[in-house]
Amino acid sequence: MKLYANENIEAEVVAFLRDKGHDATYAAEIQPRASDNEVLARATSEGRILITSDKDFGELCFRRALPSCGVVLIRGNDLTAQGRIRLLQKLLVGDRSLESGFFVVLSDKGIRRRPFPAGAK
Repeated sequence: MKLYANENIEAEVVAFLRDKGHDATYAAEIQPRASDNEVLARATSEGRILITSDKDFGELCFRRALPSCGVVLIRGNDLTAQGRIRLLQKLLVGDRSLESGFFVVLSDKGIRRRPFPAGAK
């Protein structure tokens, strides 16, 4: 799976994803201090699903209908690296959890998936 971790995701989370065999790039390593628009554009141009804790990506994907391969928004009570890893483990178990074309909200309450508007894929 091709993933792009936003700067607000800890390096330990990126290492976990890489250890699990995912092709994960990290904004802090290749695109530090980039705007949300730039982060989304890079993830999309590389065919990667964006992993973030920034709710602003919902605005970009739904209100502004910017193209995206997919977004995983991590929300929760424990937003430490280990807390994010715990939530991602739940998501990565499912066979269809990280399909392209979806905005996924990952939280302590569960996993919600919403398809992008037709023009935003």
